[in-house]
Amino acid sequence: MSVKLLKWIELFFLCMLVVGCSQTVSNPIKDDMDENGFALVDGDWEFSDWTLNPEDLPDKKMYPMEFNANLIVAGAYMGTTDGVTIYELAEKIKSRINRALNPGGMAVREVNVLYAKDHPIVGGRFSDTEIAEHDMLSPDRLMDTLALWPGHAGEVSIILGHYIYDGMGEEGVEVGFSPCPGRIYGEDDEGEADYIAIVSHGKREAKRGYTSTQIANVTVHELGHFFGLMHTTEIGGMEFDEYEDTPACPKMLLDGIDECADRNYIMFPLEQNDWAYSTFSPQETDVIRMYLATMPHK
Repeated sequence: MSVKLLKWIELFFLCMLVVGCSQTVSNPIKDDMDENGFALVDGDWEFSDWTLNPEDLPDKKMYPMEFNANLIVAGAYMGTTDGVTIYELAEKIKSRINRALNPGGMAVREVNVLYAKDHPIVGGRFSDTEIAEHDMLSPDRLMDTLALWPGHAGEVSIILGHYIYDGMGEEGVEVGFSPCPGRIYGEDDEGEADYIAIVSHGKREAKRGYTSTQIANVTVHELGHFFGLMHTTEIGGMEFDEYEDTPACPKMLLDGIDECADRNYIMFPLEQNDWAYSTFSPQETDVIRMYLATMPHK
């Protein structure tokens, strides 16, 4: 068996939905501004001019480019490897999301902390002394109900568990998952909502956890899925997103991820080492703005 094939087998069984990102994504400057309305200001790309005509929208209404989110703690919070509290983690997630969205004129106003044990309907199913897992193989109605928290309609639900069950035995290392796109719970909806799943620990070892920076970056990646974005390249190099300003890696299987031009983009499917300042490309940003403009939310 070749070394490259062995690398691919290891890659496939260790990755699936793990996050990737690292450097800021941008388009070339054209007269100090690119065709998508992004300008280079003090070394950073900032959104300077974007117009979406409400007349082009299905209900003739454009919803705000800001939103609220809830960090819902399912089960016992076992901390992070850098020792932050749950409230510090919420602030870290808020800051990281805004670092990714602010260049596109978007923002999360608040990331509030809620405890699953306090949920008015299913709170009795959760304990603050036992860890909780996410099951990505089958619908988890219990977790779905957490996203339907009374009084929090119109807000994005981010559920923090301990680890993710993925059916791959003790080697599974998923750190988050999300529908693409996700559905935000509305006041008039009939009990439908989706959520972003993140975790504080891996599955293989009870003491193997993630830093607050890793968790925050995973949240941004999964939020990208929630808003309708796919991976820049899917595992194996067989499928790619449709955007011209994100590279693709059709030779991932042969050459490995180190040779992928998109390996440092936030929507790359695998975790990278230097990813703390990645944001979305201009075309990806357009998708997120359209989602927020058309999806009812607070």
